[in-house]
Amino acid sequence: MKPIDFLEFLNKTQHLKSILRHSWTDDIERQESVAEHSWHMAVMAITLSPYLKNKIDLFRVLKLISIHDIGESITGDIPAFNGKHNGKYESERKAVEEIIKSLPSERKEEILRLWEEYEQKKTRESIFVKMLDVLDVLFQHLVADITTWAEKETTFNLNRNSEEYFKEEPFMLELYDLIHTKLDKKVKEFKG
Repeated sequence: MKPIDFLEFLNKTQHLKSILRHSWTDDIERQESVAEHSWHMAVMAITLSPYLKNKIDLFRVLKLISIHDIGESITGDIPAFNGKHNGKYESERKAVEEIIKSLPSERKEEILRLWEEYEQKKTRESIFVKMLDVLDVLFQHLVADITTWAEKETTFNLNRNSEEYFKEEPFMLELYDLIHTKLDKKVKEFKG
């Protein structure tokens, strides 16, 4: 790889620092960036991995976390509650291919494989990353001022559509349940 090729890749991926997610931080003045979301997931992975019933490769998990939203540097964040997921996979894959095109073939292949592994959610590592992704989104809503939520999030964040990912991991399911309980209380108090 030539240094100039790597700089081209860095130039594309650094946009994740400024791509805003739909989630707000605990500071009502600003939204979370995609890069902040991925960083928080990495911290969670390091902290929570010892509590998993099914052991995982933490280094692979950290790679998956780093890559899972890389396409959003081009496509932007598409919130799950929007329901606009028709073509999301295809547009993000095309974005990933654009982002990695300056890299040598073995680097391109690894990054694309990692991205696809996360999308398919068939390995223990990719399922763990999905759990972290869900937990981080829910937690972010827990700490954010509820007035920053989109109206449909007051019901969407309380659904348990992602519970299937947690069923094999008791500690993670307990954490998921705890956050849901706290979100439910937050919404009930807000609605009065």
